[in-house]
Amino acid sequence: MSRWIILIASMLAAVACVEMVRRALRWRLIGERWVLAGPLVRRCTWPAFALAAVATANTLYRPGMARGTLDDAIERTISLFMIGCVTWLAIQAAYAVTDVVLDRLVTVEGERNRRARRIRTQISLVRRVASAVVVLLALGAMLFTFPQVRALGAGMLASAGIAGR
Repeated sequence: MSRWIILIASMLAAVACVEMVRRALRWRLIGERWVLAGPLVRRCTWPAFALAAVATANTLYRPGMARGTLDDAIERTISLFMIGCVTWLAIQAAYAVTDVVLDRLVTVEGERNRRARRIRTQISLVRRVASAVVVLLALGAMLFTFPQVRALGAGMLASAGIAGR
């Protein structure tokens, strides 16, 4: 029981550390000094909280903390959440970076406005496609955590390599 209390307390401490970093970024860096800080804080706060908690659980959870077959299920669930949180954070960070560019393109007026609108559309499309690719890679990584799917995937990759020659 004490291992579970340590695990939960550590997860809360990790989330508190992320909150301190978030407050420091908001307090010191948002504004003219670092334009990217505002969008990063806005978009990445919740994914960072989730990743801190799950990464701490992934680090501190040891086999034997749960009874029986529940142990494997807990380990796999933590792994799946870890992949999901990293994906969520990566997508939100990419959106924060592109938000800075898109915000600058809004203020363009005159003849350059048509070009700015075209660039905005292209950036929006590229970031959606990139997000879809990242999500598909994450789903593939999640599926590979299951031994049955890993064997099937390895067989498919091997057959595709042989068929491609």
